[in-house]
Amino acid sequence: MGRMKSSLLIAGLFAVLVMVLLGAPAPAAAQPGHPSEVVTITPVLPRSGFHPGETFRAALILDISSGYHLNSHSTTDPALIPTTVEPDEESPVAWSFIRYPEDLARSGRTVLGLEGERYHDRVVIRLVGRVPEESALGTLTVPLAVRYQTCTDQLCLFPFTKETAFEIPVVTEGTPVRSLHPEIFERPGGGSR
Repeated sequence: MGRMKSSLLIAGLFAVLVMVLLGAPAPAAAQPGHPSEVVTITPVLPRSGFHPGETFRAALILDISSGYHLNSHSTTDPALIPTTVEPDEESPVAWSFIRYPEDLARSGRTVLGLEGERYHDRVVIRLVGRVPEESALGTLTVPLAVRYQTCTDQLCLFPFTKETAFEIPVVTEGTPVRSLHPEIFERPGGGSR
């Protein structure tokens, strides 16, 4: 009887050990995340309202998970996919320019998240657009996409395109508006970190 209890106890412990081993998640470095989960994109505006016909600034904040980086917009390695902002073909807003972090770095500014030809942690991509003259009052939805390639120090994953959109409040002249995100728009080279 004692031998049978010992065998059952050993078999039970072995079963628990197998369940623990099979159920334990692999270390983060062993399983790269899906590119959609590695990068969070937040579109931000400097004010709470804009008028029809007005030129405005905007920014896309890219937060990149620890241990990963993206290739910069101006990467010189032809094997790597650069990070690009792609306005929708039917966008109601005409974007006059898109400024990537390295554009600011070339002008002598210190830029957060830019290291050589890589983006890491948090980078801010800046845009200038124009609200159409004929825009109706209310919210103007302006879709665009960010194409990027997520990499670790060991490997690069397949390129990915992530959709996002600006929700631009269009208001009449004289409507009170307030400033938003001064940490982004008053610091050309970086963000709140």
